[in-house]
Amino acid sequence: MKLSGYLVLLIVICFGKIFSQDLNYYVAQLPLNDDSINNQIEKLNVPILYLNEDELITVINSESLEAFKIQGINYIILDELKSGDRFYVLSSKKDEDISNRLSGEQIIYKNFNSVLVKNT
Repeated sequence: MKLSGYLVLLIVICFGKIFSQDLNYYVAQLPLNDDSINNQIEKLNVPILYLNEDELITVINSESLEAFKIQGINYIILDELKSGDRFYVLSSKKDEDISNRLSGEQIIYKNFNSVLVKNT
């Protein structure tokens, strides 16, 4: 009797895993060159990892990606977000390329004097 109870529990757990729909999260780069697109991005209320005059680096889920596709917002996936990932923005006051000084960190985004790195 115990064995059949465990078997039923195992089947329920397996079907639950199969039919559950998990959201995947991504680090994405969005252009900020059009006011109408900027307003649409603002309505989605996405978090900001890095922002400059030309682009926004943010964390978005798979549902937001679908909304971006429907609204015609171009984006670039920079990395997939996993549990335990930590992101850091490093910048140089002397306008020098600091990415050459990094070791062990994965560079997610780079411009001339700033980098976004992931260190897990």
